[in-house]
Amino acid sequence: MKQVLLNYLQITVKAIEGFEMALKNGREIEFCEKSFLSFSACMKIIKLKRILSKYLFERNLISSLDYKDERSNFNSNNVQLVRSIVCSGLYPNVAQTKAARLEYASKILTPEFGGVSIHCDSINANETYFQSGFIAYQMIEHMYGVILVETTMVSRFAIIFFGGDLNLVETDSNMILDVGEKFSFLVRNNIKSAVQVMMHLFIKNLISNEPSG
Repeated sequence: MKQVLLNYLQITVKAIEGFEMALKNGREIEFCEKSFLSFSACMKIIKLKRILSKYLFERNLISSLDYKDERSNFNSNNVQLVRSIVCSGLYPNVAQTKAARLEYASKILTPEFGGVSIHCDSINANETYFQSGFIAYQMIEHMYGVILVETTMVSRFAIIFFGGDLNLVETDSNMILDVGEKFSFLVRNNIKSAVQVMMHLFIKNLISNEPSG
């Protein structure tokens, strides 16, 4: 359960699902009041979902105008996939967490600003450990230091896939993977990491050599 909570977008999804259920039962105003939600904001999100569904349907990317159609949502519970999409959309807004001693909170670092903090209103504000070691964020505020707003834990594999140019550097005993100009990973003999890297390089090469017209 702890991993699920490390995603502000999932909290939003749960809130909208509750609102839609209340809307169906004619209790949407009561639901918003009890949940401290804005009725107009919830309705705006539902409208955007309908617009997106219509856009995708008109381009034959989904088979129904109904954004709740199961055929259009078979990956909706794939948390890692959703987080990867979030990472691709927010990159390069990614920070790295480094665990300190167990009694202290993790250090949060960005290549641009060094040490940063998570906004006090974030669901991750009081978290002391991030399993993946990376969090994506919506924006930065400069208040009492550099503050990350709306954070989501993401995996290193999402960063490898969506983080820009890859550069493999071999040493005597290890292989270092540089992602863009932001992050470096020690690949070692991890087969999964190697497969991910090779898939990315293959896809990138395939796209770059795609014939025009």
